[in-house]
Amino acid sequence: MPLPEVEAAVTRGIAGMLRSTDIVGVIGLETAVLLVHTPETDAIVIADRMRERIGREEIPGAYPGDRVALAIGMASFPTDATTDADLLAQAQARLDAARRMVG
Repeated sequence: MPLPEVEAAVTRGIAGMLRSTDIVGVIGLETAVLLVHTPETDAIVIADRMRERIGREEIPGAYPGDRVALAIGMASFPTDATTDADLLAQAQARLDAARRMVG
């Protein structure tokens, strides 16, 4: 499990990559990102960009030389769900699946 300071640094790094209209926060131990008014195809590109950039940066609080790998669970309104609870549940299920793939 990542250290709290590493998680906070990753969350700040992600927030710094996005528009001021997007929302970045923490739900439990997870960083949550809402890409407001963003088509799914653009969200995929943004998620890949976040994964690549965070993966190559030195993260404050991490061990020297360690890299952070992001597992991303994406859900789109209204394609995947039409309520906030269902949208979050869909994103969580996809995040869990992404984590299993990463190991």
